[in-house]
Amino acid sequence: MRSVSLADAKAHLSELVEAAAGSPVCITRRGKAVAQIIAIDRPRKQINPATLRAPSPTPCPLSRSQPANSLAGCGTKIAIDALSRHVIASRGPDQ
Repeated sequence: MRSVSLADAKAHLSELVEAAAGSPVCITRRGKAVAQIIAIDRPRKQINPATLRAPSPTPCPLSRSQPANSLAGCGTKIAIDALSRHVIASRGPDQ
């Protein structure tokens, strides 16, 4: 079983979680075991890359005329554009 200090575990948690899939990882504080990361018995769901590339079944409801707080379901670029417009509009023309 791999053993790591608490400070290292905090710095590299995601890597330790992946490593725990093979064997448990022991976390120590001042040389004494305080915790253990173990894998659960659930297999990871496979992601189909074609699904990620496919267009969204519903178009983004956000248009230039809609408020920036209606960003649900929109792509990141569209959301950032809308939020930027909202911030600029709230500052006023002289700023």
